Amino acid sequence: DWYYRHVVNYSPSANVVVLPIPNNPVIGGDSLVCEGGTAQVTPASGGVWSTQNSNIAQIQNNGIINGISPDTVMVTFIRNIDGCQSEKNIIVQPRPNLPVINNIVQPTCIHPFGIVEINGLPVSGDWIITVQPGNMVFNGNGSNFTIHSLPPNNTFSIFVTDHFGCFSLPINQILISDIPSDPVLSGDTLVCIGSAVQLSPMSGGQWVSNNTSVATVSSTGMVTGIAASGVVLTYTRDNDGCSSDFLITVLPLPLSPSVSTITQPTCIVPTGSVLLTNLPSNGDWNIIRLPGNVIYSGNGTEFLVTDLPPNATYTFFLQNQYNCLSAASANVVINVIPSDPVISGSFSACEGTVTNVFPSSGAVSYTHLDVYKR
Repeated sequence: DWYYRHVVNYSPSANVVVLPIPNNPVIGGDSLVCEGGTAQVTPASGGVWSTQNSNIAQIQNNGIINGISPDTVMVTFIRNIDGCQSEKNIIVQPRPNLPVINNIVQPTCIHPFGIVEINGLPVSGDWIITVQPGNMVFNGNGSNFTIHSLPPNNTFSIFVTDHFGCFSLPINQILISDIPSDPVLSGDTLVCIGSAVQLSPMSGGQWVSNNTSVATVSSTGMVTGIAASGVVLTYTRDNDGCSSDFLITVLPLPLSPSVSTITQPTCIVPTGSVLLTNLPSNGDWNIIRLPGNVIYSGNGTEFLVTDLPPNATYTFFLQNQYNCLSAASANVVINVIPSDPVISGSFSACEGTVTNVFPSSGAVSYTHLDVYKR
């Protein structure tokens, strides 16, 4: 027997290496996102991200997470090259409660800034209060806080960041008024010694004098002159502490009129007169006569007062151009009208004879009134 054997020689191929199953993607980044905020997870590329519940959190393929509502949600990353995937739990942290404005104190002249009292801050952990405009930042803890330094004439928004870094919604339209204007003062700027003038305002604040030995002022703005000089009066408004100054000049009293020549009544001029001197050389004046309250107006250093009724005692006061009144002059005594002369002697004479009647002197003239002839 015979057989035929066909021999074939085979060459081996190159090695084929079968790798192990790839590892799942490693997910990193934030595990917490604030409600209304964003966070970053990784990888930021090379795959597709998805969320278990888009009502809780949404995620973009670049790993940006948007917090929608407070809860916990799973996000998944699937790698493009091999389909391997990993998951990560994300907590959506609720935003802090909206703070409560308990009180707003507007600026005053004493404290020229606004004050805002805030309640309802996070009770756990530290927080940051941010005020806009101005980017003012206040750090603290506890449920209450007072901001003392808000600039006047502005409208502010305030929001709170809690210890998770979550922002509250802002409190808008916090109006801080301008600093109040100073009080407007009015009234006389001159007052005589011993006299009073009224200033305004008459209420709503306090008046003070910087020198009560010159002038005093009541709570209603009544100023009394004490001594000749200048004095500053200050009015401070009660409700805001704003104040204004008012300069008052206290004027000296004029000198009393000097009594010079007194002319007594006569039968020819049945009234008296007096010459008053030492009157002011500047400005107009009034001379006031008592009794009778008769007023004489004029100017110059002398004045003759006439037509003074007899049998009376008079005093005179000088009122100068500032209405300051002097003390009384010396008494001016005006006598009664003289009585008629008493005539005596013989009241008859024989024809061709001479007779005497008295008084025989002291007369200006003798007048022959009538002759009876027998």
